[in-house]
Amino acid sequence: PDCVVPCFVRTGNTSEISLAENIVRQAMHPADQFEAFAALVDAGETVPAIASRFGVAEKLVRQRLKLGKVAPKLLAAYRAEEMDLETLTAFTLSDSHKRQLAVWKQVRNEHYGVSPHTVRRLLTEKSIASGSRLGRFVGIEAYEQAGGRVTRDLFSERDEGYLDDVKLVHKLALRKLEAKAR
Repeated sequence: PDCVVPCFVRTGNTSEISLAENIVRQAMHPADQFEAFAALVDAGETVPAIASRFGVAEKLVRQRLKLGKVAPKLLAAYRAEEMDLETLTAFTLSDSHKRQLAVWKQVRNEHYGVSPHTVRRLLTEKSIASGSRLGRFVGIEAYEQAGGRVTRDLFSERDEGYLDDVKLVHKLALRKLEAKAR
């Protein structure tokens, strides 16, 4: 109540003022939103509170937070249009900036462009896709119950993930086969 807020009262054609505001204004870059959401979480806000404040789904907030945590060089490349949003989402499969940058270095100069599929494949080459035959045979629940770590793809439509401990997957598959053979 003790703060003075400057205010301009306009009369006449207010739709023209609104149109000018929306045409002249430069839209926020999506990377700005990623970083802004991350700053809100760092300041103590929760995902549900952010979702409610901005009228978006909690899953979208979690996705934006994940994008905000990719290596700063990758965000800069995205801003510079050296990669598209789908490719940037592929980099979220690893939390390691070192690993992300190693893959970026490997794919950024491809003459046909950077493929999100290639980025995903390189980041998960030492894992087993949960949707693969072996992954489905073992099952995510059994794998997690045995102490296995799953890297989930927040951007997949089918809640896909990657089973990170290949030895454990093979051990569980062998056990399951032996049980069926009895």
